[in-house]
Amino acid sequence: MKKSYLNLTLFLVIGLNGFSQTDPFINCIPNGFIPDPFENAATLCQTYGSQTPDLTIGEGTSFPYATDILGSTLDGKRINIIGDFTVDKSFTFKNCIIKINPGKAIFCDVQSLKIDNSKLFACDQLWKGIIMVDYSSIYCRNNTIIEDAEGAIQSENPVFSFINLSNTTFNRNRIGVLIENSALNIYPQISVFQNNRFTCTSPLNGTTNEYSFAGIKSKNLNVITSQYAKSNYFYDLHYGIFTEGEATEISGSIYRMFRIKDEGIVLCKGKLDISGSLFLNCRINAVHVLKNQTTAIKATTFIINDQIINNNLHTAIKIDEFLPNSTTNITTSISGTLNWSRFGEKITGIHLQGNKIAGGTDIKVTNSYVLVDNRGGIGINLPGLFPSSSSTLLENNTITIGLSNDSPFNRMDYPTGISSVGEKNNLRILSNKFTGSTPYQSGDQSIGISIVNSTGQGNEISTNEFYGIKVLNFPPNPPINIGSKGHYFRTGLTMENAMNFRVCNNINDNGADNGFVFDKSCLNTNFILNENYGSRYGTFISESGVISEQEHKGNKWFLKIDKGWGLIPYRYASCKNLPEVDKNKFTVHTTQSTGFPPFGIFNEFHPDRIEPDQNNEFFDADLNGSPSTACVTQLASTISETDLAIAGGLYSSNSSYPSSLLDANKYLFRKLFLNPELIQLNPVLQTFYNNNINNNVGYLVKAEKLLDDAYQINQTISANINNNLNNQLLISSEIAELDSLLSISDESDSSVILQRTILVQQYLYHQLQLDSFYSQANLDFYFGLELALNELQLINTISIYETNEKAYLNIFLNSLRYQEGRITESQGEILKSIAEQCPTVGGFAVINARNLLPFCYSNFYEFCDEQIDIPYGDQTFIYLGENPLIGSNNQSNQEGLFSNLINNKINSDQSITEYLYEIYNLSGQKIESSSNPVDIHNRVNFSNGIYFLVTTDISGNKTVSKFVILK
Repeated sequence: MKKSYLNLTLFLVIGLNGFSQTDPFINCIPNGFIPDPFENAATLCQTYGSQTPDLTIGEGTSFPYATDILGSTLDGKRINIIGDFTVDKSFTFKNCIIKINPGKAIFCDVQSLKIDNSKLFACDQLWKGIIMVDYSSIYCRNNTIIEDAEGAIQSENPVFSFINLSNTTFNRNRIGVLIENSALNIYPQISVFQNNRFTCTSPLNGTTNEYSFAGIKSKNLNVITSQYAKSNYFYDLHYGIFTEGEATEISGSIYRMFRIKDEGIVLCKGKLDISGSLFLNCRINAVHVLKNQTTAIKATTFIINDQIINNNLHTAIKIDEFLPNSTTNITTSISGTLNWSRFGEKITGIHLQGNKIAGGTDIKVTNSYVLVDNRGGIGINLPGLFPSSSSTLLENNTITIGLSNDSPFNRMDYPTGISSVGEKNNLRILSNKFTGSTPYQSGDQSIGISIVNSTGQGNEISTNEFYGIKVLNFPPNPPINIGSKGHYFRTGLTMENAMNFRVCNNINDNGADNGFVFDKSCLNTNFILNENYGSRYGTFISESGVISEQEHKGNKWFLKIDKGWGLIPYRYASCKNLPEVDKNKFTVHTTQSTGFPPFGIFNEFHPDRIEPDQNNEFFDADLNGSPSTACVTQLASTISETDLAIAGGLYSSNSSYPSSLLDANKYLFRKLFLNPELIQLNPVLQTFYNNNINNNVGYLVKAEKLLDDAYQINQTISANINNNLNNQLLISSEIAELDSLLSISDESDSSVILQRTILVQQYLYHQLQLDSFYSQANLDFYFGLELALNELQLINTISIYETNEKAYLNIFLNSLRYQEGRITESQGEILKSIAEQCPTVGGFAVINARNLLPFCYSNFYEFCDEQIDIPYGDQTFIYLGENPLIGSNNQSNQEGLFSNLINNKINSDQSITEYLYEIYNLSGQKIESSSNPVDIHNRVNFSNGIYFLVTTDISGNKTVSKFVILK
């Protein structure tokens, strides 16, 4: 059986604390593996192959047909089938041992076949299997075992046929249940599917290394399993359930898939609704949906905890494409723990692929637990374009990330909690908790949330928390170098070329070494009510970073206090982009703090360790203002000083980021193009708009807008799609009720069967309607892509970054329009040439090109060094007593000394004599004082311990630094 595709991605591992205690396998899991009861057991051929038969049947015997056998049941017989055997009347094998010659089959013709507590097998080679024809039904139950078949149960276009499977084991078959229809068909129907096992305990007969392809393989079957399906197990197969062709529904609960060699569930197109399930060590994807109508995964656990070889990507849940008005609801538990090597494995928890996201798509990942302890691992991955006609909510999830073992190869290798690369619209990341499995170490690059390359609208990152381990122990035995022990992340939130985001009410509670980091063009960032405790850098804006001015947003920067200790950041806030520092200015309602309690006055809205900090360049006070108290939306009608600077030509490109001017001009033109009422607010805006409407900036923005418009769905089509989807949902529930009745009936009730058939016919009717409306929406989409392509051709590129943007967009649009989203080899070469550039020179298109390239192209390029240059600095520890009080008044303060201990001497980083130097011990007792730094530097007769150097300048401003004496 040939695989129809190989679309690789990754999978994961989770702890067992998410399992129900009622699961019968929980208490017998050695080292994380759930044993197969049939593992290492003798095959049926080894046990019964030499039996002396009570009866020999099939072609070439006196009993080629069931009607040749007296009665309707063979009970307790040893049977050899040496030729094809045809069931032409209702017939039962009960308590039988049935050996079948290789290549032979059982044909179920017009009648029902029941296999009750019987064993079917072959020796040496495979037998064909049970083959269904029109008006046939198969019932397998009561510990029946079927081994050694090419397809244990096979069906191709049968009319009015049913499969009823309960308490049956399919072992060492190439395929357990094979259903292949030439077109959409309502038959066969799997009316009962519960308590079955699909496994492969050793290589198939006649082979040395071939294992079962799939437990169930179907093509063009509407409903494989209903919501009533439950408690089905799959072991050691290449695929658990593998579907092809037209729309399919897979439903049910308590699926168990263990050690699957490729993918657990492959849904080509359709609906997936599973709950209470477990996927353990699926080698590529645990769940892979190629075209999603609806996906609901609830209370399900995904695990990978063995070392996987020969694959680079492992994913728990992967969805490639979202059909119009599709819905995705995931509430699950995922964990992955694999060591990373240079060409080793990478783990992703949930991968939701952008670009092919039709209008009306609604995605929710909520109340989930995701652990990924793997260099390059990602908890939730959102690559590609998510159009404005879609919405994505990531809420109330707990995400735990491990560390990279050494310097990452490139930014794609950073362990990341939530990663978004590419245009996003209506993305809401709310109330998630981020923590780590290992404390942060110098050189590690793990990130809580990473947002890269987006200029979309309606995006929000709010009420998330990055939290770390306890930082300090109570004296008298505090640990040394504690500052690096409390954090789990290098950065909590990293934004790179991410515009128009609301970032509100997030807390970095010692979880990240650097709380909030902004790199390159992050214009129109609305940074509100965020809090930072005890990190080295609270807020950091890189040398090329611009976020637009922030006025009275109510952000707070705190000491981290634990049992009387205070942890002071190296910098509460730092802006390295000095030429554009006015475009990043924080205007607050208080004057600057003077120090740290108990030595100064501290206000969390305007702390004192700020850079630059000479003339209020970065932070400034407006005592008439008041801080924000709610996560207000940045209004599109607002024109900022930064916007006017761009419009007036006063926004120059940063020397380290030459493409930033194009980014800024596109940002402002897009804002005016989408909100034309703004153009009249200022003459400079009108001039800017007129100058760009018919040049490269305008053409690029209009092409991107036409692309976003292409994703929109006609309202009538949308309503019809929703109507049919809702009707299918109701029908599925009714089918499940009938299946529950069939499962308890020894003989199928003809009236129930008829009702089920009618419902499945209705389900198929609505699917045909859906496909018709999908086709109409697709034609509209293609027309919109053509408009965007035409606009793109107007661009006459000049700079390298304009050339890159046009080339990337041209490939992307053609890929969607003519290639079903795939990339040709020649297109791949162009993308590679863009991807190898530095983003600061090549512009937005560099990261977008890397994101569009297949993994086999892009994974191993040594791209230029993209690490944001956040200098390392030590936090300072002060002892505040058991009930520390922090002052609320503020006075100005200048930067003081930084001290450490070298050769038992205290050394300052600058030669300043206009200071009063004082040394305090842990109890707050002053033990030395001098105005001469030489006197202080030469004091070496202190006892071992922690001390504090307090420096006071001629204006009375104080700075506190820690030093340690160890002799």
